[in-house]
Amino acid sequence: MCVRGLAAVLGVLALAAAQESVDVTVKSSPDGALVFVSGINIHKTTPTILRLPMGDYSLAFLLRDHLIAVKRGSFAVAESCEVAAELIPDIEV
Repeated sequence: MCVRGLAAVLGVLALAAAQESVDVTVKSSPDGALVFVSGINIHKTTPTILRLPMGDYSLAFLLRDHLIAVKRGSFAVAESCEVAAELIPDIEV
């Protein structure tokens, strides 16, 4: 195979790898928290399954009358991923 052909094949493989994603099961206790992925409201509530490109993310959980919970993680295709957050009631003093 010529060098140009090899470069094209490697480029296609790199593109496919860049598009790989992972399913992340997202849960909270109590259920019903709004989920933010790296600061972006994705308009989904827990429990849910997210399909995310491989990479590093922060997941924030927002539920009325509870403190915001934030989880950070790296997600890879080979892993089975689950993120769970325990939401603490916001008690005003």
